[in-house]
Amino acid sequence: MILPLEKVAIKSGDKSDTAKTAMHKEQIIKYMTDHATVRSSEIATLLGITVSRVKVLLADLQSDGIIMAEGANRNRVYRLKY
Repeated sequence: MILPLEKVAIKSGDKSDTAKTAMHKEQIIKYMTDHATVRSSEIATLLGITVSRVKVLLADLQSDGIIMAEGANRNRVYRLKY
């Protein structure tokens, strides 16, 4: 008798990045070095991921002090901190 596999959510208490997340962050930073300001939708298209996932990545980069956000809501753009 074969039992169905259960889907289990794995939660991590630390803020260690997975390889894919780290790669996405590197691609965002590289893209931002060539562009003065970027929108989350641009990055989503570039990386082929959802805008909501991009916003999480951008929030991480912002909390790390690498980028800064300007504007609010639909007018929000991001730029590298120098």
